Amino acid sequence: MLYARQEQNSIFSQTMALNLSVLTMNKVSLNILMSELANKNPIVNVDNIYVPWKDSFTKKNTSLVFEDIIAEEKKLFDTLREELVLELEESDYPTLYLLIGNLSSNGFLNTSLQKLCQGTNFDLERVEKIRILMMNSSYLGLASLNSTEYLLFMTQCFYTTNSLEYEVSIVLSNYSNKNISIDKIAKYIDVDKDLLQKALQNIKKIASSPLDEKNSRFIYPDFIITAQDDKLIITPADFLTPSLSIRDYKENSYTLKELKFFLKEAETIKKALDLRMESLQKHAEALILARSDFFLETNDQDKEYKKEIRLKDIAEITGRHTSTVSRTLKDRYFMFNKQIFPFSILWNHKIGIADTYTIKNIIKQLIENENNTSPLSDTVITDILHKKGIKIARRTVNKYRKELKINSSYQR
Repeated sequence: MLYARQEQNSIFSQTMALNLSVLTMNKVSLNILMSELANKNPIVNVDNIYVPWKDSFTKKNTSLVFEDIIAEEKKLFDTLREELVLELEESDYPTLYLLIGNLSSNGFLNTSLQKLCQGTNFDLERVEKIRILMMNSSYLGLASLNSTEYLLFMTQCFYTTNSLEYEVSIVLSNYSNKNISIDKIAKYIDVDKDLLQKALQNIKKIASSPLDEKNSRFIYPDFIITAQDDKLIITPADFLTPSLSIRDYKENSYTLKELKFFLKEAETIKKALDLRMESLQKHAEALILARSDFFLETNDQDKEYKKEIRLKDIAEITGRHTSTVSRTLKDRYFMFNKQIFPFSILWNHKIGIADTYTIKNIIKQLIENENNTSPLSDTVITDILHKKGIKIARRTVNKYRKELKINSSYQR
């Protein structure tokens, strides 16, 4: 009896460990797990396996013959076409292939779009839109025009435009052809050297190019979010999530022991997948709806800023522990307005920490409500934000204002 209880506890512990492991996996890891399962379990059928293509370009193999290069380009084309299926029309495929065919071995375009389209009937604006889609694909930064654009894009993706890493990358980009000391960067940004050193270390972790062997971070959205009027439509990206089923088999093909093992393994993983999807959808929807201000326009300039969303708030909505909320949404992504964002951008742990969207909205509202005879300068706006508890540099305010297509105080 004691042995049976111990064995039961062992099975229970293994099942719990599997459920937890599957719950915390991102889509890439999950696809790899399911691919391995399909190879070793003969009665399992797995659909929608989508493992990122590893191209020969990353090996920097200079002995590739022309046919090999064409084959690799075709693989990359097929991979991106499947991934961007919701964004591309069939008429876009020649443009996609044009961009892929002009990539360097490290994934940069290294040419202007004007030169690329010269003498062709390709629409320049549409080519740029497809290039941006490629940059935001699982091959982050792919088709960047140069290393400067790539650096700025990657720091924005990993650390947001409101981060010290992004400010440092701007300085580094301006001095891309010159050596610049840490002291000079610290003086230019006006930041503590220890913080600067940490930011530089974080920047060094970024792969040097889109097709660098170190660049193994592939990002897939878990949900696609669209806003219609005052409503949010949350759609799971099921087309990128593997599904499991039991295929037809002959009982006499396996021993009874083998068959029991295969069936038990398949059932256990299928339950883990169902629990993962149920938990992910419940927590994602709770957070998205709680931060509807991120997706919907508002006329109240302080509404988003004052809105405080914490782990325990979502835990109360879903009835789960905060650790479950954290594990479920960690390294998860959503697509909104054709851009991929981490769910982490929706957290406002305490007043004074605001996301880029919120800060831009405050700047916009401040300028819209300013005295026309005395327009607010970037310095004044920076001071107002500081009083609200948002620590931001004047140059960042200047950048956000330009991104909002708002003239300077002198021009206004």
